Amino acid sequence: SSASDVYKRQVLTLLLINEPLPKYGWRLGDWRFGMLSVVICLGLIAPLLYWSSKMPDFVAYYKWRLQIGYWKLFFQYGLYMLSWEFLIRGYIYFSLEERLGMLAIWLQSVPFAVAHLGKPSAEALTCFFGGLVLGYISMRSRSFLYAFLIHWGIYSTLLAFIALKH
Repeated sequence: SSASDVYKRQVLTLLLINEPLPKYGWRLGDWRFGMLSVVICLGLIAPLLYWSSKMPDFVAYYKWRLQIGYWKLFFQYGLYMLSWEFLIRGYIYFSLEERLGMLAIWLQSVPFAVAHLGKPSAEALTCFFGGLVLGYISMRSRSFLYAFLIHWGIYSTLLAFIALKH
């Protein structure tokens, strides 16, 4: 899949330039904080995802993706989200943090928000702030893996709610 290719290129690039992957958040870091963040974020957002799954623009945007099958989509987008989070919260955030400190949390949220343009308006409007939360979790945990679990969890939960209704 294309997500797999993107991921392989990112990792290969870092290995070729002899960069240690933990420098970019590829580690467990503070796993207690990270996992607590995953549970809290997914618990708080689940009711909003359920509500969103009833909105016509969300159904129209996401329902057609389910034609390939929920589980195939679940794993395919898992790899895609891992690549995405490694790029945004791993490579971009941790690279900027070295030079800009806390400002990097704000800056990494910009490409995250831009990448959501064209999606349902409620999603596009809120993802800058969601990116700030994911950036903070990455900074605090010293890992992008928990942002990945949250992002993938949000996507998978929304798709499950839509699949159950349609």
